Amino acid sequence: MNMLKRISALILSFITLISLVSCGKEKEPEPEEYYSATFFAMDTEITVKLARRTGETDEDENALFHDEAYLSSVIKECANLVSEYESALSRTKEDSVISEINKETDYFFDLDPEVLALIKESNEISELTAGAFDVTVGTVTELWNVTSDGADVPSDESIEEAVSHVGYEKIETDGATLRKTDRKTKIDLGAIGKGYALGKMIDHLRASDVDYGIVSFGGNVGAFGKKPTTGKFKVAITNALDTSKVIGYVFVDDEFVSVSADYERNFVKDGVVYGHIFDPETGRPAKSDVISVAVLSENSAYADALSTALFVLGTDGIKDLYKALAGTDVAFEAVAQLEDGSVYLTEGLSGDGGFEEYKEPETTAES
Repeated sequence: MNMLKRISALILSFITLISLVSCGKEKEPEPEEYYSATFFAMDTEITVKLARRTGETDEDENALFHDEAYLSSVIKECANLVSEYESALSRTKEDSVISEINKETDYFFDLDPEVLALIKESNEISELTAGAFDVTVGTVTELWNVTSDGADVPSDESIEEAVSHVGYEKIETDGATLRKTDRKTKIDLGAIGKGYALGKMIDHLRASDVDYGIVSFGGNVGAFGKKPTTGKFKVAITNALDTSKVIGYVFVDDEFVSVSADYERNFVKDGVVYGHIFDPETGRPAKSDVISVAVLSENSAYADALSTALFVLGTDGIKDLYKALAGTDVAFEAVAQLEDGSVYLTEGLSGDGGFEEYKEPETTAES
């Protein structure tokens, strides 16, 4: 072999070696943006999506990712946390704090301070909404028992009796003591408990090493951190007239969205649909011009309770309460779908304020 051929062979071998080394160092495809898991608690499905990226890079500026075992453990901690709140706040669990309070006794001493604080906060929201949200609606929800297999329409007399024990003013708190002025009054935290538990979940996630994420908790959604690309999370609002579609989207970061509607929990009797959201004043399923309302707030418990109140109040009540609470700790924004399918937005969401209306995709006719 002459010198030229030897040089050519060496060059070819060198190129082949470079090629093999390059293939060996080919980057692994990056994981999906989120690590997701779903669990069931508080009578609803809860989905947690956590960012895989750590927000840091290695010496070659490659993104670093959390280990799946770590993300899984964080979500397990969230599930345990929610389970603890369910055990304390559930009206239907016999050994819960709320079940104990709902016994026909007037005084309760040395109550769990966190549960007592939530009841006090619920009473304050009840007062702010003039009872449209009322934490003492338990006798009414128990009577209707909408989600049971044998749900039926109660008699007028039984509804009247149940309503006679409703009224947030029937609950008084002093230190670690709670007093019921009506022994038959029953507390139901169903319209605020999930929101409260969601808020505690988000607090736990903020304290973890996860940069950002989003939690769907039944009709409640909570987001924390900022997405590196868009900054905010896009949350779809279901169309109550056709649940396979949406009416639009809201955009949130470190905020909560709570939706109240009757399209999932109801029963039908003689062609009439009876929903699970009650007007505390009448003791019957709420009826207004609103068929669905989504509330945005920085406080998850407020968002949950207010969405119930606004569903009861209708658009006129939404307008009045929006003005009354503006600038306070209970300030909110809302998206309400009305009976005719139209959408009402509070001032902060109108224009370019954070709501994107859903538009049907244009179809191209075949030629």
